[in-house]
Amino acid sequence: MIRHPSGAVERYQFYRVDGQRVIMVLVAAAIALSGSMMVSGAADRDASIVVVIKSGALGPYENALRGLRRQIEEKSNDLPLWVVDYELRGDVEEGRRMMAGVLEKSPSVIVTLGSVATEAAIASSSEVPIVFSVVLNPVASGLVEHLGPTGRNITGVAMDIPIEDQFEAIRSVCGGKVRRIGVLYNETETGQVVGEAERVAGNMGMELVAERIVKSTDIPAAMERITRDADVLWMVADGRVYTEASTRYVIVETLKWRLPLFAISRPYVDAGALMALACDYEGLGRQAGTLVIHILEGRPPGEIPIERPEIVQHVINLRTAEAIGIDIPEEVLEKAQQVSP
Repeated sequence: MIRHPSGAVERYQFYRVDGQRVIMVLVAAAIALSGSMMVSGAADRDASIVVVIKSGALGPYENALRGLRRQIEEKSNDLPLWVVDYELRGDVEEGRRMMAGVLEKSPSVIVTLGSVATEAAIASSSEVPIVFSVVLNPVASGLVEHLGPTGRNITGVAMDIPIEDQFEAIRSVCGGKVRRIGVLYNETETGQVVGEAERVAGNMGMELVAERIVKSTDIPAAMERITRDADVLWMVADGRVYTEASTRYVIVETLKWRLPLFAISRPYVDAGALMALACDYEGLGRQAGTLVIHILEGRPPGEIPIERPEIVQHVINLRTAEAIGIDIPEEVLEKAQQVSP
């Protein structure tokens, strides 16, 4: 049974984390149990405390938190739990200092939503079990070594959709005529992902046309080659390549040259990309909730393989499909979330 703390809210403000401002909000005070007590106090010492740290106040984190709570509520078999959530936006060093306060609560499990929160938790404890979710490319970002059991105090749910599935989706939309898949990438950010994609493409009888980007001024010439040499453009989650300005440029160029753009999430499809395979964030939270229950029941986190999304949504922009001359097969449309901005 989850007991939801309510009442006063304590606020702790910090300054920077990975170049972003950060605020930490402890939602936790005044528990009604024969008088008001703080969660960190003596109330129900036999209960497990699950601390949730969100990397920010974004909708995906809120949806994942909702799924996490629902899964624990439904599947915990009346385990006595307190669920406390923090919100973080800022500097990893400040996040580490905040983590000292989290660890004082002696949590049974720390759940992190997003990469910033996950990095702060990993840096702060090698003993308390950590379950991450809403994290893309945890291997490439150095959070874990691989997607199997880590042998450490961490497991979780990566947002990584297998490259094979992404390339199959490209084929399902564009047909067998797809032979060359273009990609823009920065070696430091996504070199490892692109290397794996080259292997996958080769196994599927296709070729990756990879354009390495060092600085933003490299993108126009790279796009000129991509539009000439590739059948589609496949987007990877590379913050050094895809800034707000460069993303706008890439979308405009793909529309101008009628080049299908396969994006990493729904907002890019809303903006004009043809298609994305998108995660269901509440589903990611539910998967994390199941991992939390396994740990509370005694399974070591280092023995639990890191999971991939169980629910993947096909999102298609029908207006873009019409503009670039792509006829989406009926069997694809039947299972897709259609977008027509």
